[in-house]
Amino acid sequence: MLIEHFIEPRALAELSKSRRNCRDFIKEFSKPSPRVISAFPKFKNLRKLARIAQSSTASDIEVDRLIELLKFIQDCHLVDRVGLYNGDIDPLENFKNEASHFFNGIHLISDEVNPTHLEHPFISIRQFEQGIEALEHQVGMPKVIEDFCLTLGEFLRLSKTITIVDPYFSTQPGVWNVFLALMETAISKSPVVGKTVKVLFDSEKNKNARSCMYLKEKLYKLAPSWITQFDSIVFCNVRENGREATHNRYIITELGAVSLPYGLQETNKNELDDVTLLSSNLYQTRYNQYCDMQGVELVEQMQL
Repeated sequence: MLIEHFIEPRALAELSKSRRNCRDFIKEFSKPSPRVISAFPKFKNLRKLARIAQSSTASDIEVDRLIELLKFIQDCHLVDRVGLYNGDIDPLENFKNEASHFFNGIHLISDEVNPTHLEHPFISIRQFEQGIEALEHQVGMPKVIEDFCLTLGEFLRLSKTITIVDPYFSTQPGVWNVFLALMETAISKSPVVGKTVKVLFDSEKNKNARSCMYLKEKLYKLAPSWITQFDSIVFCNVRENGREATHNRYIITELGAVSLPYGLQETNKNELDDVTLLSSNLYQTRYNQYCDMQGVELVEQMQL
């Protein structure tokens, strides 16, 4: 559901020459687009390099556009990579080095020639001017473990704080095994460290629910290889607090949120679930409700 992008600093200087290109860039990287920006280089370095790349003869309008682009990127939720940017070498060499660190995305670069040492797909400014194809923010997902991981894998792998909202979460095999597979996918070859997971369920609605202590102990007994790679895994039993019903299912992270109409329940490959990236406004509503816990009452909580 997400594709990570390295933004070459000169590309921002080039984009600033065209009002339409700036507008299209902001549109493509605004929710609910699957396009997300890597924090590589870190924003402070990106801003410095982009300003250096902009010609000294740039008009005031172009300068303002570059400031607008940089402000937009600063306000975005970026993929929090741990890679170090070396200011003594060319940006593309930096991207080449970091691309070996679990990068599956796209480069946005400022020239039309694809350097031979860049192995990943790229978008040039000329391609951007011709109009790059918008990505789908809704997909049909067969309800089997492999497709859960295929559809949600990059979303989880690139995210740092993961909140799973499924009122009917349980240790029934069709749910529990999907949960275990998604957690392993979130950690496997991830460029992000310090990951946390929170699972919200409602035992009052769910006849198959177990206590948070039971879930914690069950996960400990299984001792999956990935468990120590998370900073924390928290199980939360919650109740409605009168502000919002707790029926719908979501996965919410700092990068965005997806709705899962039937939650983590595996059935068969012939059944499709409509997985949808939430719009910016709805994302903020659900983030407040479940991540900030403004829309639910906490009954019990256990942390690994």
